Amino acid sequence: MKKKMLQTAIGAFAAHAMWIATPTLAQEEPEEKLDYRYTAYFVCGTPEQGSGGQLAFGKYATQINMANWHGKALEMRKKVAFTYPPRMQNYGVHSDWIGPEVIERNHAMSVDCEEIVGTKKYPSEFVYSEGLPVLEDGSEPTFYTGYLIIQSSRSLNVTTVQTAGPRPGEGGSDDDEGDSKEDKKRPQVHSISVTNVPQRIRAESQQHGDEAQ
Repeated sequence: MKKKMLQTAIGAFAAHAMWIATPTLAQEEPEEKLDYRYTAYFVCGTPEQGSGGQLAFGKYATQINMANWHGKALEMRKKVAFTYPPRMQNYGVHSDWIGPEVIERNHAMSVDCEEIVGTKKYPSEFVYSEGLPVLEDGSEPTFYTGYLIIQSSRSLNVTTVQTAGPRPGEGGSDDDEGDSKEDKKRPQVHSISVTNVPQRIRAESQQHGDEAQ
């Protein structure tokens, strides 16, 4: 009798623990209309030689910054849509929305590659119901491209910062005799680009039958 009661208690505790640990996927509706839309391009990873010519051989990283310079807080939400993989003119997977969330006045936040695709230590901040995209043979790609889609109740200042350089361990300088061992291990930046992402107002997009979903 005691054994049966103990098994019942353990089962109830496990069910309760699973309920606590499982995040809810229900997406709340924003309180304000999200009339502003931004699509910020990202590229993350290290394309291999002979990977199909999508990008030059090297290491790429992207950070997307969002700032609210209004005098009051605003609501926003964001999701990811991949363009690579797959290849052959097929469209990629997309994430669920994160949000709605609030950015207070005179505050800013960012999204980077680790938050988009995750790492072995830290999973992605985004939930992909179909899982992260893979190559045609089912293998994991060495790089990803796509868009971060942002909707907000008022205009945002959205800026992408993209860097490109040699793969880690290859070195980035012609004369590195004076560099320390740690500097030689650190990938050097060959190029950096900063882009202000233009906004699209929902009313304008509706005129062309492109209502935000």
